[in-house]
Amino acid sequence: MRRKIYKLILGLFIFSVANVTFGKEENIIVVWCDKEIGEVNKKVFGNNFLGFDVSYRKGKAIHHYGHCNYGAGLWDGKFGEPVDEPIKLAKEAGVKVVRFPGGCGAHLYDWKKAVGKDRKHFLFGINEFLQVCKIIGAEPVFTYSFFTGNEKDLEDFVEYTKEKIKYIEIGNESWHGNHKDIKKVTPQEYAEKYLLYY
Repeated sequence: MRRKIYKLILGLFIFSVANVTFGKEENIIVVWCDKEIGEVNKKVFGNNFLGFDVSYRKGKAIHHYGHCNYGAGLWDGKFGEPVDEPIKLAKEAGVKVVRFPGGCGAHLYDWKKAVGKDRKHFLFGINEFLQVCKIIGAEPVFTYSFFTGNEKDLEDFVEYTKEKIKYIEIGNESWHGNHKDIKKVTPQEYAEKYLLYY
């Protein structure tokens, strides 16, 4: 059954890229279904752990505090500890990479609000995220906000998480803006800011 599912997914992928061309050269993908060529990189088995800023979700904020304070169920913000059942499920599912604080929820995420002892919100913050990753045995990936802070703030983040986070993304789908006051980002604008961050 599993092999049939893999073939179906592979077939859909091949179908979706079958006639893609760049320039004048045609791209060809060769797939050997009857031959093993090595192990699958475990880093393809990942997930998002949500912890985003709720301030721009007016009218829905109470619902979204479950993300920033409870890690969408992985963290007990009231008692400051991981929740056993979802942690166990993540281990059993084989999650090996975890992205935080999610996708578009990262647009307005200010990581400096998610550290320290006297937080009223972001109770599932940077340290809690890293703690949960360690328990699960997953590689942490941080989606750094394209819209909040600047290159100095990112430098501070790298210093704060030194030797704990190897992979940092700069923004998520930044081209469509931050869902608040910035409506779009051009490739030029993204590239210029990315180079400052780099």
